Amino acid sequence: MKLRGPFVWVVSLLGLVACSGATEPPSSVDVGGNTISVSVTASGNEIVGSSPVTFTIRLLNEGTQSVTLHFNSGCQISPFVRTSSGAVVLPSAGGWICTGALTQLSLAAGESVVREYVWAGSTDFRSEMPLRPLPKGRYFFSAEVPSAEAMLRSAPVEVVLR
Repeated sequence: MKLRGPFVWVVSLLGLVACSGATEPPSSVDVGGNTISVSVTASGNEIVGSSPVTFTIRLLNEGTQSVTLHFNSGCQISPFVRTSSGAVVLPSAGGWICTGALTQLSLAAGESVVREYVWAGSTDFRSEMPLRPLPKGRYFFSAEVPSAEAMLRSAPVEVVLR
């Protein structure tokens, strides 16, 4: 049986419509009438040699009431470094290994939680372990907050390895 004409066209169109609904997680969301947002900044936009960049993640309760976020693991605020094609290079396995414990994070009205990570263009953040340098190019740092209330992902910041 050969599939031709309108049938193939309709099936193709349905596939495009189904795929077009996929979106990135938002960087802010309403939780109980309070806006919770995640953002990232970098101390610089390039790494030359081994001069590091410090990435700062800020999870902020912009609301007037306290909010508690619930998590299915110990990973509450997770940093990622991706290539320009979107491939995750940090963590090197593509995802963080987290405890299986249920956790929560409470933010008072106007309160933020800040995490900092120092990166010198290698397969890990600064540590005592031997690090493997990544190839020169454009990389993008972002953060994810996978709470039960909503998945948040910051807008990425670009850093160029020279």
